[in-house]
Amino acid sequence: MAIPVAVVAGAVLTGTGLVGAREVRAERWVDASPQEVWEVLTRPDRTGDPFLVRLDGELVEGATLGITVQPVDGDAMDFSPVVLEVSPGEELRWRGTFGVRGIVDGVHVWELEEVDGGTQIVQSERFTGVAVPFLGGMLDGTQAGFEAQLEWVAEQVGSD
Repeated sequence: MAIPVAVVAGAVLTGTGLVGAREVRAERWVDASPQEVWEVLTRPDRTGDPFLVRLDGELVEGATLGITVQPVDGDAMDFSPVVLEVSPGEELRWRGTFGVRGIVDGVHVWELEEVDGGTQIVQSERFTGVAVPFLGGMLDGTQAGFEAQLEWVAEQVGSD
């Protein structure tokens, strides 16, 4: 059986076998309760959200969502992630794949923590798979999208 060149290159570049990994992360404190932030992050109406422009489906563990993300300076992409964890006002976690599982997989997390009378929002996604070493520019757009989205959340809850 022939091993695709991308698989071999990914293994050589990462030095971790046949899987590369990278995390994208953004944080922001807002002057609002975790519940107020949760309501903005999870509402179906994404009007004005510069990154997650569509969020369809039930937020229950095991459910499949329909999402569309719009990375900064990139093309919109549709995904059907599976919800892994739902803790209203605290954490939402899902896993999506790009194409076939193992090529590029991502576990996306929103964590909300009450801090100093407001909420610290941490948004992260850990990407794994053989193609991850080749996604530098796309993941940079994801980073910028996360940051823009957290600014949008702040505006939605009336925080400066």
